[in-house]
Amino acid sequence: MAKALLGHLGGSDPATAAELVALRRRVRELQDEVVVLREQMQHLTLDRLDTEFTSPPLSAPVLPVHDVSVHDVPVEELSPVG
Repeated sequence: MAKALLGHLGGSDPATAAELVALRRRVRELQDEVVVLREQMQHLTLDRLDTEFTSPPLSAPVLPVHDVSVHDVPVEELSPVG
């Protein structure tokens, strides 16, 4: 257990202490990279959701749009049934 504690604190060996500093620095770099990658993934996911809800799927047929005004429909069809 004493060796584990000394290793955790850096110990007295200069080579081990230097390696520990380098490893801690690398861990910090990797943690920062994880944060950046998570943010990028979140943006990509939000962009994908935006695209899915604002654009029709590529496989969906494109239907023609007909300009129909109220004046083109007979009055009988516009009045409520009652």
